[in-house]
Amino acid sequence: MFAFGVYGDHARTSPPRREDLVPVGMKRAARLRGRATRAEEVVIIGDTPADVRCALEHGGRCLAVATGHFSVAELKAAGAHWVVEDLTQTDQIVEWLLNAG
Repeated sequence: MFAFGVYGDHARTSPPRREDLVPVGMKRAARLRGRATRAEEVVIIGDTPADVRCALEHGGRCLAVATGHFSVAELKAAGAHWVVEDLTQTDQIVEWLLNAG
């Protein structure tokens, strides 16, 4: 489904900071697509408030999934654009992801 991803071991800092990964992903997307990536096209999928901050710091959107240690309420309070309990709403999630930007 996705042409690429960016993960902690792709960071140029040690220890890696989530926020440092967004520019890496944007550059990869630009190379793949042949054009610059706008911040509003970026979607961070995560399960922590740190993932939410990562998206917001760069002007992207965040899909937060409450399958980890944080509740739906905590992820909403962190500012996630959409919070789901799990990924079972597959059709709606894919539609939301594809309509980024």
